[in-house]
Amino acid sequence: MSAPKDRLDKVFAQCLQHHPEGHATYEQISARDLKPGACGYIDENGAWNKIAQMTDEAAMNMLGWTCPKDLATVEKAGKEKWPQAKTSKNLSWSSTDVDAGADVPGMQAGGRIKMEYQKAEGNGAIMMADGEVKHRRAKPLSTAVDWLAQNASSILEKFKDAQTNGIWVVTSTHVAERRVLAVLSSHQTTFSWTVEVKAADVGSIAPSSSWVRERQDGSWIEQEDKDGVVLFFCGIQWDPRRIFRKLRRQREDQKYLGADEDKGLDAIEVELDSSGIEGEARFTRFKLVPKLVGTVEDVHLKADYDSEDDSEDEEDGN
Repeated sequence: MSAPKDRLDKVFAQCLQHHPEGHATYEQISARDLKPGACGYIDENGAWNKIAQMTDEAAMNMLGWTCPKDLATVEKAGKEKWPQAKTSKNLSWSSTDVDAGADVPGMQAGGRIKMEYQKAEGNGAIMMADGEVKHRRAKPLSTAVDWLAQNASSILEKFKDAQTNGIWVVTSTHVAERRVLAVLSSHQTTFSWTVEVKAADVGSIAPSSSWVRERQDGSWIEQEDKDGVVLFFCGIQWDPRRIFRKLRRQREDQKYLGADEDKGLDAIEVELDSSGIEGEARFTRFKLVPKLVGTVEDVHLKADYDSEDDSEDEEDGN
């Protein structure tokens, strides 16, 4: 059974796809389970499924694979904070309804302020990270791409769901211990909550995830993990296209939808043995078409993948 096209994780990621941090995660994913150098897929329920951690030699050996040469994880030096929320392009923020006469126990003269996001047409999304945001990367990416090209057949045979959901090679992550997020459907026009502030702070307030602790609206989703919640990840998404032979031949210069050929990435062709009844030889062929998601470095090397120019048609795996 195929997944609904309007499932929330896809809506959320699409609304925030203009941010350079990459693919925005809606479902909670611990930084223990999704690290730079990971290979995996997102299933029809929006959950992350790890296939392999390419920087973990012991785990790779258990799966019968070897680690890509020289692939290592590094963390960006210094502390990073996101003072502003990450929002879809159709959201605008304002603060209104200052009740200066409110009696707030334990505070100097101040009041309650209504924080509000207003949305134009379509769906909207918002995410706010609380505290320090850690940025981690795996490099060089070229070795991970080469590893995938060499092991794509084995991956698709061992992990059948990847034949329809595709394969991610994760190059970087942004992680925080706590975040809040919300998706605004097409019929919602505003999203608001109320906070208590001191009078001296009224002129300098801005959206902050810590304020959402006092929220009244039930639309917020709060996620927390001491090891970190993955906010965004960058990488290469390999979209599976099943190949069916046809009598006519394709043009040699055909461009595959989503392929970043100008970045030096090739599609990977895979042939799986799917023998039929009574040992009849049958083969299923796929072409894994790459798409860059987010800011991805070190993808200028042109991998030399062998492929046959067969007469064939493609079918999107998703």
